[in-house]
Amino acid sequence: MQPTDGARPWLVAAGAFGALGVAMGSFGAHLLRPVLPLQRMTIYETAVRYHLFHALALLGCAALLAVFPARARPL
Repeated sequence: MQPTDGARPWLVAAGAFGALGVAMGSFGAHLLRPVLPLQRMTIYETAVRYHLFHALALLGCAALLAVFPARARPL
């Protein structure tokens, strides 16, 4: 299935935010874990998890726009 013109920006944003979330998770796991206290590390992990959930939400928006292009409204 090819993304429609209306879905393409949302798909690009979802991919970029997803890649950024993976990079932030890797940064936290490999560089921050030795220097952050456990409580702060837990907060950081929660923030990265929420970031990835929002990337999935953007992906869902792109999928909905691809399936229902007539329902799209200009931003």
